[in-house]
Amino acid sequence: MALVALCKDPRAFFSKDLVAMLGHQEGVVDFEVAYAQLATCTAGHHVRKSRVRRLLDMITDQRKIHSIDTLSVVIMALHCAQHQRRHDLRHYIDQALHSLLKQQAPDGSFHSNLHTTALALQAMMSSQLAGTWNATRAQEFVLSHQRPDGSFGGLFDTNAVLPLLGGRTLLDVALRRCPRVEDDTIDDQDAPVDPVVEDDDAGSPPPVPENIPARPDPTNTTTIELINVTYTIWKGNNASIHYNLTFTVPVNTTFLVIMKMAAEQDERFVFSASHWGNGLYIHTLAGAKEQKLGYWFWLLYRLRETPQPGIKPDNKFVVGTGVQETIMKDGDIMLFWYHQI
Repeated sequence: MALVALCKDPRAFFSKDLVAMLGHQEGVVDFEVAYAQLATCTAGHHVRKSRVRRLLDMITDQRKIHSIDTLSVVIMALHCAQHQRRHDLRHYIDQALHSLLKQQAPDGSFHSNLHTTALALQAMMSSQLAGTWNATRAQEFVLSHQRPDGSFGGLFDTNAVLPLLGGRTLLDVALRRCPRVEDDTIDDQDAPVDPVVEDDDAGSPPPVPENIPARPDPTNTTTIELINVTYTIWKGNNASIHYNLTFTVPVNTTFLVIMKMAAEQDERFVFSASHWGNGLYIHTLAGAKEQKLGYWFWLLYRLRETPQPGIKPDNKFVVGTGVQETIMKDGDIMLFWYHQI
């Protein structure tokens, strides 16, 4: 996306076709998949049917719970696919947008997180919601975090905010008109057209992708029961490094789902695990890997009250099940502590 924004050809980056390389990467988590589709689409690459189905599955499968970051990028990726005039995805975009706006706080933020709010605001602007109450409140929240030096904290947050300062979003990369480029396929007033056709029949109007998830029944008013779960990380015997995230999820959500959501939302929660006979074993989290020398290990606690950093919880709170078998309850505080045992 950076190369496209700079009017450089991502298909010829030091003799490497980055678009083709990205197209062959499946992605591990849904955030990666959605971001990859947004990147390839903004580069003018045709979004394949299978990838469109994957994006739609992310927003229609009731069993899947995603972070707001993922939902925001999915919305922009679907907009890009829609702009290619190959699929009618407006209903699904509206559905995803409705799910997004339901999670906005009264102060305009999303989970009181700057980066998450910035991505959500980009999704709103790409959906023509600029100037609405939701977008205006989100914009006020974002701008309130600007520092005297002009930045918005670290590179991670500032990078998410920068397009907004120019009234743009990541989707607008596709609208970039580059000088001295032959066979420019960008409309004067719209997004890319005439994309490269790879797996569709030419010469006929392209249909909506086959086997896409069914549209939800508007008469089905069943309410999903939601719970709140806090995920906390401590690093060091004194927990000198500590941070947490809070999620609202359906009942019967496992802690593994919470961990994946956290990893999508904040890179500090990225983890690695090994497959054991009884499930997954978390050996690396937040950049810290267990070490047998010195007995440094990750230990998981399930608490009901907010712990004080560095004060060891009672051993009775140690979780005895795997992360994929641990079912969340309302008010759970899940603490992963990296310390010597």
